Amino acid sequence: MNKLDEAWTALKRLSKREQDVAAQAIFDFASGSAKLGLNSAQASVVRSRLREKNPKVLSPTALRARLKKLDR
Repeated sequence: MNKLDEAWTALKRLSKREQDVAAQAIFDFASGSAKLGLNSAQASVVRSRLREKNPKVLSPTALRARLKKLDR
């Protein structure tokens, strides 16, 4: 079994919604439209946040809660 077969087997175990998300990611990757990286505005925000002396941080639980709100 090659890596693609292993990935396919793993993907089939996901929920329908997760399969749809994974499929879209595969389509994006295969079409070359997956944009990995930051544009200049995003990079600027990251640099400014890295300079903060006391940045806000979230616990893993708080982060999951925020991400769950965005997932709706």
